[in-house]
Amino acid sequence: ADWQHYIVIYSYSLGDLYLRESEVMVFDFDGRMMVHLTDNNMPSSQERRYSWLDNDRIVIRSSQEYQANAGPILGVNYHVSGLPQCMVSTYPDTWQQFLPLWEMFNLRFSNEQLSRITQRICQNLPAEADAFVESLTPTPPYYYPVANSADTSLIVGVPECLTRRFSESALEYAELWRAMSTGLDETGLRELETMLCEGLLSSVSRIEATATSDPTTLGGPTATPVEGAAGSVTRGSSTVPGIMVIDIYDQTRTVGSYLPETETTTIRSQLGRVIDEYEDIYNTRPDGNVYISPNGEYMAVQDTRGFVTLYQLGLPRPDLVYVNRITRDVPQTPVRSTQVVGLLPTPTESLSYLSAPLPTLTPTVSPTAPPQAEATYALENRDEVVEVCPYDHLFTLDNPPPDFAAEGSLFVQPSSAPAMWVLDVASGSYRPVDTLPLCGYEEACEFSPDGEWMLINGNAPLLSRTDGSDTQTVLPDTERPVLRVSANWMLDSRLQLRFEQYDLEEASQPLAYYQAYDPATGEYGDITRPLDPPQIYELPTTIVSVQPVSQEWALVWTPYDGAYAQGRKYYMYHYPTQTFSYFLRTIGTSLDSTWHPTGDVLYYRPPDQDDWFVFDTTSQTHSVWGEIYNGERSPDGTLRMVWYNIPDANERQQRLLNQELLPKLQLWNSQTGELRRYCLPETGQRTFGGVPLLWSPDNRYVAFRVQLPPEGDVFPVPTVKYTPVPTATPIPPEQVYQYQTMRTLVLDTQTGSVTILSREAEMAFVWVAEEVTR
Repeated sequence: ADWQHYIVIYSYSLGDLYLRESEVMVFDFDGRMMVHLTDNNMPSSQERRYSWLDNDRIVIRSSQEYQANAGPILGVNYHVSGLPQCMVSTYPDTWQQFLPLWEMFNLRFSNEQLSRITQRICQNLPAEADAFVESLTPTPPYYYPVANSADTSLIVGVPECLTRRFSESALEYAELWRAMSTGLDETGLRELETMLCEGLLSSVSRIEATATSDPTTLGGPTATPVEGAAGSVTRGSSTVPGIMVIDIYDQTRTVGSYLPETETTTIRSQLGRVIDEYEDIYNTRPDGNVYISPNGEYMAVQDTRGFVTLYQLGLPRPDLVYVNRITRDVPQTPVRSTQVVGLLPTPTESLSYLSAPLPTLTPTVSPTAPPQAEATYALENRDEVVEVCPYDHLFTLDNPPPDFAAEGSLFVQPSSAPAMWVLDVASGSYRPVDTLPLCGYEEACEFSPDGEWMLINGNAPLLSRTDGSDTQTVLPDTERPVLRVSANWMLDSRLQLRFEQYDLEEASQPLAYYQAYDPATGEYGDITRPLDPPQIYELPTTIVSVQPVSQEWALVWTPYDGAYAQGRKYYMYHYPTQTFSYFLRTIGTSLDSTWHPTGDVLYYRPPDQDDWFVFDTTSQTHSVWGEIYNGERSPDGTLRMVWYNIPDANERQQRLLNQELLPKLQLWNSQTGELRRYCLPETGQRTFGGVPLLWSPDNRYVAFRVQLPPEGDVFPVPTVKYTPVPTATPIPPEQVYQYQTMRTLVLDTQTGSVTILSREAEMAFVWVAEEVTR
């Protein structure tokens, strides 16, 4: 505690997941490492604590009794499948049959247990694969009937609570009882037995190793000679703490169940006075936990990140310091009694010498994970960037751009008015339509991807055209009664109905079913049951996601022991053939994944990877995809549009000097890999990140609502020094006022033209295919 050394504790972690303390080091203030202890050189990690015993020794406490840890297991080799390599080499044609068994071992056993059983298997591996399982099956035990022996813990005339509690020393305690009870009448014997059973023995839950007193005499405690001590008694039901003392200079370790006696001097300074002087010097109070050294010469401040800053105090102030001397040899005054009851004297065991820490060895690695894919997924226009900036001005519906063919209507969610507002894309008319349901206000409306139908889920699915016509209730096509019917849209604009029916031949409870319905033709599909949960090697199997549309594939995982945290093994499961393939594992974390809306590919990103990978359901192969771009998906799921800003400020400035427009929107084609970036004329240098984007049902146009700058696109030009002359305001106030109104614009992704649809419409929430005429 002379503040010349400090203890550092390191921990295992994965990302933000804390696992456990793993290593301890001691450094001096010059940065030299004095002690390095790995986990197998310390007491149990249960409630482990660290402190200084004196200037030369540290103490590590644990709630569990110290047990010598076995060294790391070396020389165990695994095949890429996870099986021991010795099994694959011995049974080259039949080793696959043991994968389910080994997966169960991997789940149930710890990493150390798995390595030890692997060692034993490889040392005693049968020559034939058929004998392998039999070699793991233990021989059933044979029990021989024997007569029960006498219970030596029961002694006539001795309280049972005494002899059963200390059954290993029952005879010795019986002799002590006879000596204590000599001369007592029956009443005295009962009182002594009651005091013994209810008092002394009920309070003994743990016997600590301390200097003991002679229980048959009165007076102060006296040390018991080792040669005169009786055998040790049981310690009761509580666990014994584990204590380890390490010398920081020679690194020798001693262990035991008690802390060695030492004189401790605690010096407490008037902390408030020190903090006040700190504030006078630095004009602020210390930020963190403040500690004063025992000798009053140093102050330490630990901030919220764990860093410690040391300060040397200007001069010691004895008048501000008081000293508490705490020693362990304070005399105890015994309570005098005519009858003294205690435990038999036991010797105080000294700490056991363990020598220096064992060398740090590399632990056995867990079974090898499958290699990651290296081939790059083939995209026709991968990393190709095309800028689309053909115009320097905005168009209007009175003066539309060439080939402008946008159709349909934009629905605006009502705020307080009792009607839905509709913006007609072709004419620009903006009006309330009281025949439409109040979507987003009173009803939860869902629109089909082709923009032609509207669904409201209530007690039963209610379907209509987007203009409110052809309203119908959609129920499954079945003769039996149905319960709890709901619906959702599929990518091809068909409805998937989910409902329940009773089938008493299979279950007493209603079962779930699915059926597809095409609103365009009125045709129903087959009634199907939900997919059965997949099972991998009879292990607990969790479904992450199921392939959209065809639902033939599923991403699933099974648990395994990852040594420091739960591990997950990821598989692609094929429902029609009930086959699966293992492709990735994680420890202490999950896998980022998402399906393409068409279900053609699954994107996934392993932990600590920047690139995304892809599983192609057609070729059933894994490959490197690269970057996946965010953005609003088109109705067919192939395109993504997102707001864009050139990240390099120098590049932006150079484009302005060249009088070039800045691209504001980025379109990613997931089928080809091409990136298209669009300029928005008359928007100046403003950015619009976060503004909602709406796709047209035909996947061609994108609508959004923004505020344009009155000055439009302004570019810097070279200037010369001259005397400025006051001029009239370059922008009329009327124009500034007009530009305070938000405008609804639409971008043609094929030509790059941008057209003003409305100066009146509020923010729309959906683009439907039909013009609302009612």
